[in-house]
Amino acid sequence: MRRKDREISDFNEIVEVLKRCDACTIAMNDDGYPYQFTLNYGLTVEDERLTLYFHSAKQGKKLGLIAENDKASFTFVNPQEAVFSPDTCKATMYFESVVGRGKIEFVEEKHEKRLALDAIVAKYLDEKIEPPDAVIDMTCIFKLTVEEMTGKHRNADN
Repeated sequence: MRRKDREISDFNEIVEVLKRCDACTIAMNDDGYPYQFTLNYGLTVEDERLTLYFHSAKQGKKLGLIAENDKASFTFVNPQEAVFSPDTCKATMYFESVVGRGKIEFVEEKHEKRLALDAIVAKYLDEKIEPPDAVIDMTCIFKLTVEEMTGKHRNADN
């Protein structure tokens, strides 16, 4: 990273940034071109191993791309404040972000699908829900096991 003063390298601090973000953008290979899609997500952490969970309908382009190639990259951005200095006519944005990559795969086992949905719901709601088996069966769940990531932030201190 060029600006080491903006780097977030502590694993737990990066996870806290992820928790503050609203959505995740995933990029995959589409015949030599990047194909990006933005989704709601949930996450789990076990022994400093981060897993991101996503849900979707059981049809669509992204599902075909996942089936073809399990490598993906991701981006999280939490914009915080636009800052403009009229004296110098300089502008910047305070933000925090995380980028990384890993392997993406479908979750088929019902128990893990429930855990994934619990993680997604916990991200956005203050209550626990118990989806019926029919909802579990009709929902496509996939996960991205993070292999590497880095965080970055810009604030008044840097």
